[in-house]
This record gives sequence, C-alpha cells and structure tokens, in this order.
Amino acid sequence: NAVDDNNYNYKASVYPNPANDFINIKISDSPVIFNKMSICNSMGQQVKTQSITNNEFGVDISNLQNGLFFIELSNGIQSTTLRFTTAR
Repeated sequence: NAVDDNNYNYKASVYPNPANDFINIKISDSPVIFNKMSICNSMGQQVKTQSITNNEFGVDISNLQNGLFFIELSNGIQSTTLRFTTAR
C-alpha cells in the first residue's frame, strides 16, 4: 500500500494478509513519525489500540474474529489507514 499524505511519500504495509494470530506493520521511507495505532472492525468499532515507538512492529490479533479490519496509524496531525483480514 503506497500512501501520499501532504506531499510525504512513504510506504506502509501489513503482513501477512490474510492473517491468523499476529500481524507485522512496517512503515518505510517516512519523515512522519506515527505514535499511535488503532484497529477498527468493518463496522467502525475500535477493537484495539497501542502506542508505537518505531517503524516496524508486531501486533497480537489472536482475540479478533474472522473478518475485515482497518488499521489507523496516526500522530495527532497526520494519519494513514491500512486494511487486513483475519482467516483461521
């Protein structure tokens, strides 16, 4: 997923996708520092949040049901959204 926010070019990806119990999120080529991650289900309900401190990290999603989810990475000013599915 390539993203262009306010003339910043960077890549944010989530893998594996579809996922089972754990996902990895990687942000590359980014001058933007994201410090919060939230996951919402397909109905827009927030199901998980966590602080982030670097541009590559893992997230335990073993408590999520099968389905489509959206990850928002933000810093209070800028944000980007990724999506993934769970399949077990």
